This record gives sequence, C-alpha cells and structure tokens, in this order.
Amino acid sequence: MFEIYCLMVGGANLTDQMRDLLFYSSREMFREGRHNAHVVTDDLEARIETAFKTAVLGYIAGPVFSAEVDSIRGKATVHYIIRDRDLDSIDPDDSPWMRVVGLGDPRWN
Repeated sequence: MFEIYCLMVGGANLTDQMRDLLFYSSREMFREGRHNAHVVTDDLEARIETAFKTAVLGYIAGPVFSAEVDSIRGKATVHYIIRDRDLDSIDPDDSPWMRVVGLGDPRWN
C-alpha cells in the first residue's frame, strides 16, 4: 500500500479518483524525470509541477509536487509529498491518501 501526504489543499475538494490520477501522473513524472505534466480527463484538467526537492515532515520524506486542478467540483490547488519508496513500489489496487492535519492554512485541513 502506498501513501501520499497532502500538505495543503485550497479550493474544491477532490475525489479519491482525482487524487489517484494526480498520484499516478506524479509517479510517471518522477520515473521519467519530467518537471511538469498536463493531465486531462472528463472530470478534470490538472497542471502538475515539481522541482524534485525533498521535503521532510517528521518521519516522512520525499519529493514535493504541486497541482493546479480545474475539475467538475471546482478549482483547487494541491501540494503533496510522495515518499521515494512509494514512488518505486506501488500496488495500483491500493490508493489511500493520508492527510496530515495542522499544516498550512487551517481552513483547508
């Protein structure tokens, strides 16, 4: 099972499927060494970026990704960490997101 640590979400709430799409797109960016991606589906359009800088939050460490999302639920900005080990070994049937509360703007936690 992999875990994604959401640092901050501003705007519309995203569904698990939308979050999963962000994760899989970020994983491909990581594997291919790309700094940005543009993802379009029937439900959303997202621009994902990373500088591949590692952030550490307690025992969690990994590259930080940011996404600007325009979805059927509205617009959102998402910042999240994916651990290196989760980027390398993933079971696509497992997709829980772990929310880290108390970070960023309290309105978004």
